[in-house]
This record gives sequence, structure tokens and C-alpha cells, in this order.
Amino acid sequence: DVIPLAHLARKLGAGIGYSSFCTLKANEESELVQKGEMEELRGVIAEIKKIKQQYGHVRNSHFYLDHIIPYFEKGGLEGCRAGHSFIQVTPDGYVQRCAEMPRMEHYSTYWTTNDGRTECTKCWYGCRGETEAPFLTPKRLPDLLRAV
Repeated sequence: DVIPLAHLARKLGAGIGYSSFCTLKANEESELVQKGEMEELRGVIAEIKKIKQQYGHVRNSHFYLDHIIPYFEKGGLEGCRAGHSFIQVTPDGYVQRCAEMPRMEHYSTYWTTNDGRTECTKCWYGCRGETEAPFLTPKRLPDLLRAV
């Protein structure tokens, strides 16, 4: 359904962004892309990049898209900066370092490594991956210009 959604968004004149959902945050691996499905996933990512290049309405950075395969191959990616590079604000006004973590009582109560990164490896959601994208690269420039 991923590719048809990109075409539908273009037809409607809308932008579209993807996020790599899985249930690792609940310590459940059933939703991970299985080894036998990796080639199909590679094809889907390649098609998303092609659509992004051709029409410009796919909002994900190349950086984010390039890290989807390694995320599913490894079962996680290190270096999350939740609470440092981004935060989540709930509809009722609470702040969370990540949508999957408890609401903050105080920002300083959340454990991180010395370099400010959490030790959580369990997601590659857009809110995380896009904040880790290098700011200014030749591939990123068109994304940034579209955002203006």
C-alpha cells in the first residue's frame, strides 16, 4: 500500500511522509521485516526515492529512507537523541522525550549516556530519523527548499 499512497497523495496535491513503525518498543519482534522480505522492502524504498525525485511531494529525507533497511536488518539503530533533538507534546499539553516513553515529570529525570544520546535502539520513526539527518548536503538541499 506504500506506493499507491504516494500516488494518491500526489493526485490530491498533498505531501506524504513515511515512518517505519514496528512493535520493538513493546519488546515484540513480530512486526519486524523478515529476512525473506528485505528485497521487497529495498524495492519499495527505491520506488519511494524515484517518486520523490520525480514529483517532489515525498517529504522524507534521503537520509531517513537510507536508514530504513539497516534498521530492519539490525533490529534497531543506536544513537537516538530523543529529548535532545526533539520532543513530543501530547494533545493535553504534556511533554515526552518520545511518544513511546512516559510523560516527563522533569526533563532531567531521564537517563542518557554521557554524549546525550539515549540507549534506546527500538525505533526508526520519522520524528527520530529526520532530526538525525545531516542539515546541509546536496541531497538534503531540495528537501529544505521545499520546506520554506
